[in-house]
Formats: sequence, structure tokens, C-alpha cells
Amino acid sequence: MRYAQTIAMAVDLLADGRAEDVARMLEPLLQPVDGSVAVDEGIVRLQSLAACIDVVQAGRPERALERLEPFESVDGRDRCGPTARADVALWLGWAHAFRDTTSDEEARALSLLDEALSLYARHHNVRGRCWARLGQARAYFALDEYNLMRRALDEAASLLEKVDDQLAARWLHDLRVPALRFEGRYEEARRHLDALSDIAEERDDHRIRGHVAAQRAALSYDLGASPASIVEQAQSAERLLSPPSAISNYPLLAAFHAHVGVLLRVQQLERAEDVIDRAADAVEGYPVGRAHLQTLRARVALRRGQTGVAEGHLQDLFEQAHHLPHGLHRSHVALFRAELLTRNGALDDADRWTLRALRNARETGHRGHQLRCLCTRASLLVRRGAAEEARTVMESTSAYGDYDTVLPYVVLRASAEGDVARALGHCGDARVAYSVARSAASVIQDESAVRDLTDRLAATDETAEADPSRRDERVTELPVPCGPTTASGKPSADAFEDVIGALLSHASRSVPLVAETWIHTVKPLFPSRWIGLYRRAAAGTLERLHASGTDLDNLPDPAALRVGRPNGGGSAAEPDAVPRTDTIRWIRLSGASKTPYFFGVDVPSTSSDESDGGTDTLDRIRPWLSVLGLALEHAEQHQLTTRRSALQDPSEIPVDGFVTESPSMQAVAQQLRRIGTSHSPVLITGERGAGMLHVAEAVHATSGRAGAPCTVVQCSSMQREPIDRKLFGDARDGTFTRGAFQSTDGGTVILHEVDALPESVQDRLIEAIESGDVVPVGASDPTPVDVRIVATSAADLRSAIRDGRFREDLYLHLNVIPIRVPPLRDRREDIPLLVRHYIDALRPDGTPPVSITSRAVNAMLQYDWPGNVRQLRNEIERTLLLVHSEPAPLIDEELLSDPIQDASDASPLSRPSTRSARDNEDAPALESVLQPETSLSDVLAATEAAVIKRVLAACDGQITASADVLGLTRQGLYKKMKRLNIDATVFQPSTASA
Repeated sequence: MRYAQTIAMAVDLLADGRAEDVARMLEPLLQPVDGSVAVDEGIVRLQSLAACIDVVQAGRPERALERLEPFESVDGRDRCGPTARADVALWLGWAHAFRDTTSDEEARALSLLDEALSLYARHHNVRGRCWARLGQARAYFALDEYNLMRRALDEAASLLEKVDDQLAARWLHDLRVPALRFEGRYEEARRHLDALSDIAEERDDHRIRGHVAAQRAALSYDLGASPASIVEQAQSAERLLSPPSAISNYPLLAAFHAHVGVLLRVQQLERAEDVIDRAADAVEGYPVGRAHLQTLRARVALRRGQTGVAEGHLQDLFEQAHHLPHGLHRSHVALFRAELLTRNGALDDADRWTLRALRNARETGHRGHQLRCLCTRASLLVRRGAAEEARTVMESTSAYGDYDTVLPYVVLRASAEGDVARALGHCGDARVAYSVARSAASVIQDESAVRDLTDRLAATDETAEADPSRRDERVTELPVPCGPTTASGKPSADAFEDVIGALLSHASRSVPLVAETWIHTVKPLFPSRWIGLYRRAAAGTLERLHASGTDLDNLPDPAALRVGRPNGGGSAAEPDAVPRTDTIRWIRLSGASKTPYFFGVDVPSTSSDESDGGTDTLDRIRPWLSVLGLALEHAEQHQLTTRRSALQDPSEIPVDGFVTESPSMQAVAQQLRRIGTSHSPVLITGERGAGMLHVAEAVHATSGRAGAPCTVVQCSSMQREPIDRKLFGDARDGTFTRGAFQSTDGGTVILHEVDALPESVQDRLIEAIESGDVVPVGASDPTPVDVRIVATSAADLRSAIRDGRFREDLYLHLNVIPIRVPPLRDRREDIPLLVRHYIDALRPDGTPPVSITSRAVNAMLQYDWPGNVRQLRNEIERTLLLVHSEPAPLIDEELLSDPIQDASDASPLSRPSTRSARDNEDAPALESVLQPETSLSDVLAATEAAVIKRVLAACDGQITASADVLGLTRQGLYKKMKRLNIDATVFQPSTASA
């Protein structure tokens, strides 16, 4: 191949992040590629490297697509060798992923990246696989598939550990930040942001600096940081990313969103509108960005009280819905629609839109949106008079404990908790919750929320005064009522004892929230003094949790703060007294926590001024310091429990007869579990009869739509005339008949044998997928629907595309998540369990149980089953008709079809063999499959025991050797042997006694 050395050098330089040097090196060598003649492998690879620079460095995907245009078609790529074809598919995929014009682009990107990944895997190219996974993550991000994005990034990170590629590392960090933000893992997002910042400084790259500033603005906004810092970061991003490019579209939009959002918090609405206008110019060529800005305009109008204007903006947004990955069902769009309906009193419709928003948030994996939807729905249910259901909804928010540290979500969650408590008549709890929410809103300077929560507190007090019997009803652990507050929303000094116990109890879900609540509540007692709450970090230094000002310049060494307790050791209920450092009085908090916490107060030794936090005031708060220590300890335990709960992952596939004994079907089951939260279309392929429809039903059963309808449409069994009416409905003759899409709203439509769809219906299906609307036959007005499409096909759709029988854009839409079902001959381990399942399922009611001999099963194991699972099912159904009922129903080899018997006779495995008695101990494992009273778990346990016994026998009972053969650890094998009651000494050679 020409230019081999140049290409190798260019790849190494790119890995070092020296894209500009590579661009200069390639420029004199690049030649245009003519799609009509045989390609030069070297020139194609050089053009691919140039396309790489166009996309990931210069942010010009259009230029990359222009370079590689001759290879957009499969036929064009077929003319390349495997390495060049992989490179071309990779950078075409990246270019399409960054264009962000329609979901078509992302679907095409995923198809190309999947092709590249397959080629790189075949040739063991780790770097190529890493870049393909990064490209998939970017495409999934554009589709709002955050769970799939995170999995692609995890795989890319694993591959990146094996190669040294700084450019790939830059993109891994860049993509990790939003993926982790949307999952609520803010500290991890911050670490990746810091790593990206280091890369920007090392390479002196202003574009990367712009990405860092934009992501910092978004992260700070999520966490409720000070408005001034958010505005500064957003403006810095806007300056560094000007003029905008394709790769800066999202970061720039995130910065504008944070800028507008914080201006809405502080009620600077005119400035917010100015920023939106500026953002509209910056993201003019970014359809998703334009649609997003429309929602921000609507929110500004709503803050002004202009509901009609907000509805007009929302209607304009609906006309752009085809630009959004999920149309009108995108979480923030659906939730805003619900908010407008609530204001107009249409509570039932609002609840339906809230549920749509929640479903979308769960499918995309955006945990913050999930929590927002749950809290919004709880408050909505209160307004509908369903307080008990609202309480159930709020109980489900306990799974989002990782957001307890995030102040904007504290406002949201505590507000909803207050609404529910008030509706249930627990006015004390309502006051506590509203006070926590208002305190958090005050910290993040959300003026509108502070006013709203002040009104809710006043209404709660009125309710309590009107019905004194409810005044003190509550469910909190510390029954301390809320006292008066100042006009600013902060607790007054006189109210301290009334407030602090209940507030700490409510805040004890996270350490940062406890610290925030303590400092915010105690500060009125020390109006001009510095106060702070610290803990000893792992490095041995003091770590600031919260303080009334900036960190001290001379924090003491924690070792200097370790002294005895007062009163000769004191009781556990009393905090430790420690020496002062300069004017700071340090107090160590008591409790069972292993982490030392310290409360510091700037109190001069001669001060006793009660109004300015003197020693008398310190004595006043001293009894509450032990409560503070307990709250911090409880918060530690709560966060630990939340993390452990998040690691739990269900593994069952809840579909009858879904057998996964073979490795190939276990891989299918694992893929189903991975996409369980996804909403994207799925294309299931395989040979006829392999079980594609069964897998499609499993996709629905393992998804978040499992409780919603699932409709199977047999595409090949209908005449051309009625199929469009079956799918989209019929509105002719003045009547309306619902189609599959309307009747399955919120659920899954399975298009079985989708390759049989006529071309006209394919066109309408594409329109439905892109817009989220369907137009019934005979109608002109579209109907919005929320369905997930799962398609199956035994035909080669790529060949059908070449022949003009299937639309390529429909294929790309459906193939976002491909699943290949293996033929039965490639998963023979499933045959015994499938046989047992069909014997039980097909046996007529009222007939005695049927057994089957091991000879018959062995014969089936040798047969290749050209008709796959369907043929196996038909074979069992036929033999059940022939089986004799006396003396007991039994299927033997003689009842099987001739081809199966012939295959058994021809197989060497069917011939008798001599084995020791110990080898035959595994025979019951197979026989147990054949007995009708045996459960599937019994069968699997017996099979597992048989395999372990056979390996132990071959290894003479040696645990280490057996564990290596089985791919287990010694401890893992010991656990299995204990569970299955297997004694290794039985398999060890006997030795004569001395």
C-alpha cells in the first residue's frame, strides 16, 4: 500500500494530539477519490485521516462528508479493502453524528459506526474500536439515549486503557461530563471536567477551553452555584466558542441554557430575553438548539404571567417537534405542556402529559428529569385531591438520594413534600418541608421560589389556625414546629430552637445538605461573625463543607484539634471541646461516625455580646451540636445505602419460554437488559423461525413500557390495501377506526416481517417515526402518538435496499439498536429446555404429564433444525399426537421425524461409549430435564452440578485447577459446591494408609 509509513506516522501524531501537524503533512498528498474507478487504498486512508481532522479538530463535518462522499453507499465502501473501509465508515459515522440536523443523521451514523466496529474487531484494532465506541456515544447523546451513551463510553474507556491516544482521551472526557451530569454523578463529572481543562491548558486550545467553560456553567447551574459565577462561565464559553462550529453546538447551547436559567432564577427577565436572542443567532444551524430556545422563550413568558404568549411559543415548538429526538414527548417539552395545562385547570390532561414526560425521562436515562417529573406529579395529584397517591409518588423519590446534595432539587423535592404533608393534614411536617425548600431557594437566589414558598408557609399556618387539632400532627422524627422567619426567608435568631431540630431531621439525607441547613439556620445568631463546618479529609487536611464566607487563610492542622472531652471525658451526648486557633473557637462534633467533623466560630475570647454571636450565643447552640453530629452520621449512612441500592440490577427476562442456557442467547438476554430503559427503535434479525417475535416481546417486557399495550402487526399476512389502515387508523366515511399506533399509545408496536411492507406504507412509517404523529387514512390532521417500534426481519434488508424494495432511510431509523437472534443449531444447549417447555405448553388440558427419553433428546441435539425453534415446536406438537398413553405417556426416538432420526444415526455422538461410573454421575442432569414435575431452576441446578462434577473428576478434585477450567475464582467455586452439596474429596485419588 502506498503511503504506509506516512499513514502510520500520522496515526501516531494524531494520538499525541498533534492534529495541526498531521493536517500540514497530509495537505500535499491528498488527491480526490473518483467513485467510478478502482480506489487506491493509500489515498482512501489519507482522505479518512483528513476527514478525522475535519470532524474532531476543526468541527467541519460537512467538509469530511464531502471528502468521503464516494463511499456513502455500501457499494462504494465495498470497493475498499477492510482497513480502508473501516476508516471510511468510522469517520463518515462521526461526521453524520455531529451534523445534528435530524434523527436520520444519527441513525445513519450508528449504522456506519457499527460497520466500522465490526471491521475493527475482526482485525483486532483496539484504537479503531475505541473511536467507534466514542462515535456511538456521540450519536446516542444526540438521540437522548443517555443510558446507551454511558455504556458506549464505558467500553471506550476500557479500550483506551490499552492504547495511548490523547485525542481520544480528550473526547472521552468531553462526552463523559454531560453523561454523568444527567445521571446525577456530579463529582465524577467535575473530575472529568478538570481532566479536560488540563488537556486544554497543555495544548493551549481555546476551543477546548470553551467546552470546559460551557460545561462548568451547566454543572454550576445544576448544582445551584452563585448566579455571578454561572454568568461569568457562560460568557466565557460564548467568547471562546465564537464563531460556533458543529462540535461546539451542544456546549454552546448548554452555556446559554445555564445563563438564561440563572437569570430566570434572579428574575432578570429582560436580560434573559437578550441572551435568548443572542443564542438564536449562535445556534441558527442547529435545529435542536432552536427548538430548545423556544421552550426558554415560553418559560420567560410564563414568569411574566403571560400564559397566552407561553402557549403560542409552545405551539411554535410543536411545529418544530420533528427536530427533537422524541418530538412532543421529550421530557422537558411534555412537562412544560403539563405545567400550562395545570395553570388552565385541565388537571387530568396535565397528569397524562406528566406521565409522558416521566416515561421519556426513564427511557432516556436522565435521572434529574425523572425526579422533577415525580415531584411535579405529586403536587399535581394533591391539586386533584389524590393525596394518598401523591404520598406514594413521593416515596418513590427515595431512589434518587444522590440528588439530596443538589440544592435546586432540594427546592423541588421539599416543596412537593410540603404539598403532600399539608394535604394529609400534617401541618408541622408541611412547615418543615417548606422551610427547607425556602432555605435552599434562598441559597441559590431563586427569588420566585422564595416568594412562592413564603405564600405556601402562610397558607399552611392559616390551615393550622383554622383547625387546631391538626396543628402539631407530623411524621418527622423530631417534633419541633417551625417558628417565625424574617422577610428574606431566613430563620430569625429568636426562632432558632423552634426550627433547628426539625430542619436537621429533614435534611439528614446528605452531608452537604445538613451542612447547608446548619450554617444557613445558625447564621442569624452570628450576624457579623465567620462560622464554618468542616470535616477531616482522607489526606488529613480540613475539608470545607459549608461556611458563611470564604475559606480561612490559615486553617489549623486537624491533629491540633484532637483533645479530650469536657468534664474529664464527657458523655457521648456532649461535643468535644478543642482549643481555639487565633480567634476561631473549634468544636469537634460527637457521634459514632468515623469521620471527624468540626464546627468553627469566630468568637474573640473577651466577647459576650449576645446580639453579635458572643460566648452566650455559643452556649445557646451547644446543646444542638450533638443533634448536628447525629444528623451528619445519619446522612452518611443514607448516602451509602443509596449507592448500594443503585448497584442492584434485575436479571430475569419475564417472558414465558425465553430460554438462555446457551452463551449466544445469554448475550441476547444481556443486550435486552442493557436497553431496558431505552426508547429507540429496535431491529431484530435472524433466520425464519429462530424466535425473533419472541425476542421482540421480550424487548417490550423488559422495557419501561412493560405495563403498557404491546401490539404485534404481521406485515406479511395482510393485503396491501388494508395495511395502512391497520397501522394508522381509518377516518373515512365519517367514522374513525383506531390503528395499531393509536391503540398502543404509550406502548410498543412490533412490526413482524417488516421487509414485507409496501413502499407507500414505508413512506408513511418514516413520517410517523420522524414526527411522532400519525395521520389516519382519510384524515388530514395528525395525531400525536407515543410508541416504541420494534421490527423483525428474516430477509437481508441491505440486499432489499440495493434492489429498491426497502427504503434505506427506514432501515436506518429502525436499526438504531440491532439484535441478531442466533439459529437453533448455534445454541444447542437451549434444546433440552425448549423441549421441556413445549411439552408442557402444548400438552392438552386434562391429559397426564408426558416424559421424553434421553435418546430422543440426544437425537434432537444432533439435528440442525433448518426451521429453527418453529420447527422444534411443530415437532413436539406432532409427537404429542402420536404418544401412547399407556403405561405412561413417553416420547421416544422412534416417534421423531425421519430426518431427525437419520441425523442421530449418522452422528458419532450417538454411538455407545465406555465411561466410568463416576463420569456417568452427570446423567441425572439430562434426565431431570425430561421429567414433567421438574422446575426450570431444578434443571439448571442439576446441569450446573453435573458440569462441576465432571471438571472435578478430570482435575482429580483439585479446587484451583477446576476453578481455572470453569473460569471461576476459588472462592466462587467453593460457594457453588456448598450450594449444590458437592464434596471435592470424592473426586480425589485415594492413597494407602501408612
